[in-house]
Amino acid sequence: LDVQLANALKQISSQGNNTHDRSNKDWPNGWKHLTIFFPYDNEPYKFPVQVAMHNLAAYLPAAIVMVRCKDDIIKVLKIIRNYPGTPFCVKSGGHDYRAASSCRGVMIDVSRMNSIWYEEQTKSIVAETGANLGMLMHKLHEVNRSAPHGDAMAVGLGGHGLHGGWDALMSRQYGLLTQNIVGGEAVLWNGEATSLTGDLLFLARGGGFEDIGIAVNVRIVTWPRPKKMCTVARITQKLPRHPFMSSGFVYATKRMPENIGIGWKISHEVVKQGMWVMSEACENMEVHLRGHNEKLFGTTPQQKEWWFKAVHSPQDGSVFWPMSEHRSQRDSRLDDLLEA
Repeated sequence: LDVQLANALKQISSQGNNTHDRSNKDWPNGWKHLTIFFPYDNEPYKFPVQVAMHNLAAYLPAAIVMVRCKDDIIKVLKIIRNYPGTPFCVKSGGHDYRAASSCRGVMIDVSRMNSIWYEEQTKSIVAETGANLGMLMHKLHEVNRSAPHGDAMAVGLGGHGLHGGWDALMSRQYGLLTQNIVGGEAVLWNGEATSLTGDLLFLARGGGFEDIGIAVNVRIVTWPRPKKMCTVARITQKLPRHPFMSSGFVYATKRMPENIGIGWKISHEVVKQGMWVMSEACENMEVHLRGHNEKLFGTTPQQKEWWFKAVHSPQDGSVFWPMSEHRSQRDSRLDDLLEA
């Protein structure tokens, strides 16, 4: 890293700024302000686990700048602009298989910007882009509302929300998380603070905003929380993956009501399919899923399958059990799934 650039970053780090202090009990007491780490200055290379990447083959940045507020972002961007050609990147959660949020130069880590609040008047949640999905889930539960989002709690909201945000339970009815973002704040690459409206909002919803700047926070519209949700799942062994992918399974589900969610996971010789309905009327879900499978795949002696059904209620908790005809077919795979 350029020595003058490193010195400039160290200077703003040492200044401190109590005006935007958002102290979090999960962070050490001294980390209330913009903090900078230079991993290569120490042997072995050390930096907080919070800035680690999901992809362990990601580049180790020469400098990691952990910002705490919009003003910190503006300061850092203005310094970097004085050193053309310096690689820099932005990271919220690090759950990134392509390591696109890592670089060899300066990483701007926004994970300390993780405040979330709910506005009753607009029924919307405003979340800083450093918050993770676990924090979003907690806030939604707290205010008894819902919104589409993924199910991996450590995923950063910045990358997840601005690039898609698929929800197997809700996306057929309410769309992706990014389609539920209706505003927010950002800092452009030239250091100018702005609101996410008009064309800027259009660029942020799905485009990630990378070509324009850094999103500071996003406003997410929320929806009434369902009183009850039912699940029907099917685990199939020795079902060839290629026929499943080319069978038109997703296309065949288009005629189903939007409050029924469809999902599947494919692993080695195993296909897991599931259906979720966000209402109390879920008696026909098993019939829907069985009908699709018989039509698309048929049955073969090599196939081995199990069916499960669950009912989830905020008041009564969750009940999960195998279908009656499969209660005797318990093995380690079933036990693991039931325990989960």
